[in-house]
Amino acid sequence: MVAALAFPPRAAAGYRNNVSTRLRQASALLALWTVPAFIAATQAWFALGGPSGSAPFFGLLLAQLPSWYLWAAATPVVLLLARRWTPTARSYAWVAPHLAVAASFTIFRTVSALLYLLPFEGLPITLANIARGLRGNLPFGFLLDILVYGVILAFGAVALRERAEAAPRGGE
Repeated sequence: MVAALAFPPRAAAGYRNNVSTRLRQASALLALWTVPAFIAATQAWFALGGPSGSAPFFGLLLAQLPSWYLWAAATPVVLLLARRWTPTARSYAWVAPHLAVAASFTIFRTVSALLYLLPFEGLPITLANIARGLRGNLPFGFLLDILVYGVILAFGAVALRERAEAAPRGGE
C-alpha cells in the first residue's frame, strides 16, 4: 500500500485527476500513519494507569500524531530516494545516502518534538534544554526511526522490483 502511494500510475486525464489522486494518496498516508500513533497512545495510556489513570487517551493521541504525521510527509521522499538508490545485495553504495537522510530526519523530528514539549514541562526553550533532551531521546529515537525508515524502504524496493518484473520487455 505504501509503495502504491508513492509510485502511482501516470495520470492521463489531466490536472484535475492528478490533484484528486494526490489528495486520495495524502489521505491514505495520514490514515496509515494514524495507526502507529494510535498504538503508541494506547501503550502510553495503559502505562499511565489506563481508565483509572490521570492521562486522557485523546490527549495522548494528540501528542503522538505530530510525530507520526512527520513520517506521512517523509514517506514519499523515502520512496523517491529508493527509486534513485535502490537497495541491492550486490552493492552497499545505497546505504550511505539512506542513512544520512534517516539521521537528519531523526534529529529534525526530535528537535521539533522538544520544541513542542519543553513549554509543557515548564522549561524555557534554550540550547541547553534542547541538548539535554537530545541526549535523552536521540538514541531511542534514532533506533525507532531507522526501523521505520527501513520498513518504508523495503516496501519501496519490493514495489520497484514488482513493477520492473511486470513491465513488458522490449524484445518480447
